Amino acid sequence: MNNQPLPKPSQILKNDDKNNSATVATPPPSALGDASNKQPGEVKPTVVPGSDGAIKPTNIAGSGVVVKPVDPTSPGGVTNPTGVSKPVDLAKPTEVSKAMDITKPVDGKQEVVFDGTAAKSRIPLAQKSASNLKPNNEITLPPTSLSALSSMSSNTIPDVSSKNGAAMVAPLKPGEGPLVKPAGNAQMPERTVLGRPIPQAMRGEELPKGMGSSVPSPRVLQEKSSPMPQMSKDSGSDIRGAKPKYAKENKSVLKFLPFIVGGMILLGLVGFIYSKFIGGGSSSLPKQESNTTDTGTTNVNSGETGKRTEVPAQQTELTYWGLWEPNEVVEGIISDFETLHPGIKINYVKQSHKDYRERLQTALGTKEGPDIFRFHASWTPMLKTSLFPIPTSVISSKEFKDNYYPVVTDQLVVGGQYVGVPLMYDGLALFYNVDILESANETPPSTWAELRLLATKLTVKSANGIERAGLAIGNTKNVDHFSDILAVLMLQNGANFADPNSQETRDALVFYTNFVLKDGVWNDKLPSSTIAFARGDVAMMFAPSWRAHDISAQNPELKFKTMTLPQLSDERIAWGSYWAEGVNAGSKNKEIAAEFLGFISSDENLMKLYSKASEVRPFGEIYPKASMAEKLVDNEVVASYLDDAVYAQDWYLNSFTHDNGINDQMIKYYEDGINAMLEGEKADDVLLTIEQGTKQVLKQYGISTK
Repeated sequence: MNNQPLPKPSQILKNDDKNNSATVATPPPSALGDASNKQPGEVKPTVVPGSDGAIKPTNIAGSGVVVKPVDPTSPGGVTNPTGVSKPVDLAKPTEVSKAMDITKPVDGKQEVVFDGTAAKSRIPLAQKSASNLKPNNEITLPPTSLSALSSMSSNTIPDVSSKNGAAMVAPLKPGEGPLVKPAGNAQMPERTVLGRPIPQAMRGEELPKGMGSSVPSPRVLQEKSSPMPQMSKDSGSDIRGAKPKYAKENKSVLKFLPFIVGGMILLGLVGFIYSKFIGGGSSSLPKQESNTTDTGTTNVNSGETGKRTEVPAQQTELTYWGLWEPNEVVEGIISDFETLHPGIKINYVKQSHKDYRERLQTALGTKEGPDIFRFHASWTPMLKTSLFPIPTSVISSKEFKDNYYPVVTDQLVVGGQYVGVPLMYDGLALFYNVDILESANETPPSTWAELRLLATKLTVKSANGIERAGLAIGNTKNVDHFSDILAVLMLQNGANFADPNSQETRDALVFYTNFVLKDGVWNDKLPSSTIAFARGDVAMMFAPSWRAHDISAQNPELKFKTMTLPQLSDERIAWGSYWAEGVNAGSKNKEIAAEFLGFISSDENLMKLYSKASEVRPFGEIYPKASMAEKLVDNEVVASYLDDAVYAQDWYLNSFTHDNGINDQMIKYYEDGINAMLEGEKADDVLLTIEQGTKQVLKQYGISTK
């Protein structure tokens, strides 16, 4: 496997994870579309008859768009007899400010070769053949700005003529749902897995070799002195002056007994030394060969020669704080590392997500902190003084850039050095109910314009309100990942997060809230978005991949798939939110801890982690390396995240990190702003408050606003 810390795979949304924001008042369905609900700055197209009764083109104030009546005989009409739309010029949003320090993927960065034909067949685009479209109700949808999308009706979308730029509006017939057809020349993002080549052969360094323990000196055995023969006191003879005939008369062999015994003892000692130091095949013995009991008695082990297990003199223990994975997922890899490194013991401790960031940061400031720990990538500014740089001997800078996604190489850097190693990746994708879309004869949308029309079509209302929502979006109370969705809209519309008081941010907020205020496809009376989707109460929702485990646990029979994020223009932008492993800069064992991260992050061990995790839930955590994407591309849920990963960016609006820090504080300002706009407050006033809050939070964590 986050605005407060990310409940991981198979965790059902807890009551403590829900937002405590006040209930948002939603206007009645009759009020939707009324002029009273018009957002500040919103202008609706008008058609003015001329003096001769003919309809004349009318300029939409401030939008640069002209509405012109459709003339089927004119070359500038909406459709021609073949049903093919005219070429359209695409308008791109303004570029994101350099102050955001967000690097977009650059062509050639990944150096890949991969045929995405199979992925395309699994990720349908909202592309219909001309034979399925009727000339009277088709609508041409060019990519456009959020401002223009917010101003349009949820049933019609302006189309720009290739001849003179006049906007044509084709109304829908009563009772008919909108059919969506992209503009003929619109260059939408290419739908291939990863969108760029995957390396055929990756260059990798050998796995770190084990660190040998020191060998203690051999024991010194204390020799015993040989017994000396004792002469009887009764013997009056002097040996030194004894005559030969006296010695000849004494025929007893007992006088040689002391020499015989001494020789046997000497031979025994020689044999013992030989068997220990030569017969054992070793020139040294570990000190653990003898141990002292609780009573102080020293015991010498007498195990068979060649079958002893040598134990290092001292054992080094490392503590590893995990967050989502149970012990059974990681214990095998930890055991493999311990086998390669005798004397090293790693204790894995799965932590609770509640107050995890505060407990972690407090522990890192003491000698009791973990040697290895998991942290969200967006926490890097908060933990930068406690993160030990990963040695290039473990993972080189080239390996990081060649193997990992760009969002990783942009985000996990402090002072030009990498300070974390991700074992997973996640982001945001569009979940959709397969049965609902098939019954409506629709396919997943690829643009925000298509998504808005489809959400309206799939919404089912009654006198009691919404019976089935089209899309979970537009408020904060029961949209689980609202901050991530809004962040995507801001990025794609060219907003600068560090300077949010701008037209780009305003348009993103208006467009987001219009799904509730104007289109009425969602409201705060429905359950939370994940629960509603699992029940079939909403057709589509945005979520990270781990939500698939929650959905499957609640409703195993539900048929659902995912789609890549809708785009605003041909500049493709996605969202990444992931966790990494770090090393405590204050640890006495930080070098061996970093070596363990190099070991566990190898391709082989990442596959082992995924396999073990798949035994306890539908699938494991997505691989963090672009070089491994091919291995998961057949998964109908995961494929969309892989396809978007090379285009992913991130900022401090990550939901369910539970950090009570930079993410949660920043999210709170946008949450209050959205709620205020839903209750009628002007967007300009909301932006002023968000701007002040943003500067305060960034200053608190030492992040530049330039």
